[in-house]
Amino acid sequence: MIVNQEKKISQKDIYLPDFILAGYPRCGSTSLYQYLYYHPQILLSSPKEPRFFTYYGLSKEEMGFESDLIRKTAVVDLEQYSRMFRRGRNKICGELTITYMKYYEYLIKNVNIVYPEGKKPKLLIALRNPIDASFSFYNYLYISGRLDESDFLTWIKRAKKDKEENNAETMKFASFFDTYDYPTHLKRVLAEFDEVYIYLLEDLRKDPQRILGEIFDFLGVKRIMPDDLGKVYNRAGKVKRNNRSWIVSEESNIIKNAIARIIPEAAGRKWFLKIRERQFVEAKMTEAEKAFLKENFRDTIEETAKLIDRDLSAWMKV
Repeated sequence: MIVNQEKKISQKDIYLPDFILAGYPRCGSTSLYQYLYYHPQILLSSPKEPRFFTYYGLSKEEMGFESDLIRKTAVVDLEQYSRMFRRGRNKICGELTITYMKYYEYLIKNVNIVYPEGKKPKLLIALRNPIDASFSFYNYLYISGRLDESDFLTWIKRAKKDKEENNAETMKFASFFDTYDYPTHLKRVLAEFDEVYIYLLEDLRKDPQRILGEIFDFLGVKRIMPDDLGKVYNRAGKVKRNNRSWIVSEESNIIKNAIARIIPEAAGRKWFLKIRERQFVEAKMTEAEKAFLKENFRDTIEETAKLIDRDLSAWMKV
């Protein structure tokens, strides 16, 4: 852990994570959390996504633009955040929040406020083909009850229109394109953080032992592979029988969080997700949906390839 003993922000020692997975929605953060959780040299936050560096210093009232679930579960108090890592004195501590890249300005600002001078956490950044990620994200939001539009192409066209018109009343749709604006996010974050490891979800699924081994090396821990390496957690798709039951709703996260208070977070999450995933069947994009997303993410993919020096042409071949 990193300990901030400066008294400018707290009279107590503040325990902070050594690394942050500042990823994106539907890019495999739940799977990585499960892989890392039982490593004897690593301590992960509980809850999995504290969202601290996005909402630090805000009151619940100031978070009125967010959902009830986020307002209830986000950790906004510094000492509460510190307590999550207090027992990790001899471990590498970390947390995973999928919105940090989208809200990179808050991440940068609050890391600079909270961490002692000259010390910043290492960053893990997971990228995924934005065409696949956006389709998966839509399905996740829809089955969770946070979207009412059942047709993906209708919804994504509306999102583009709202972004172009800067429609304040429907920015939750417009911000969908901002979520996967990799080039904008990466340019700022790479300029602010010295130690950053970027990997592709596609690589993690294809060769999990290599990618996880590189992550362990980056974090400075032994290459101890988990028994469930390669298993994909938190899949999304279409709900069987075309209904949305409580097990896949946003409210089900309250049940999941209650379970985590009784049994370890990773174990409870594994049990919960096993039941949850039985509710789904695979969702597939239509050719029209693929064509629309390719057109709108082409520049994003080309710019990202240059930034990370990778051939991402396969992302356009979905």
